[in-house]
Amino acid sequence: YYTPYGRSIQATGIEPDIVSRRLQLSDQPNRSGTREADLAGHLQNESTDSENEAGAAVQAERLQDRDFEVGEALNLLKGMVLARRQTG
Repeated sequence: YYTPYGRSIQATGIEPDIVSRRLQLSDQPNRSGTREADLAGHLQNESTDSENEAGAAVQAERLQDRDFEVGEALNLLKGMVLARRQTG
């Protein structure tokens, strides 16, 4: 087996450029910083939340199917949302 650059990876495999390590969720203080909507002269959103959510869900599902790391990141974010809902 060869990489696109012609390097043999037979019996050695590929060493990743970036190594993902297992992340641990920790309790973080609720940060209430300045949001764009709080700024004077901010732009109004022309699309509805349901349109944005539907498009984002389809795109996330496609990415999750193609990229394991993206899938794991999405799982982590979903877990964070659930944890935040439980703590209030």
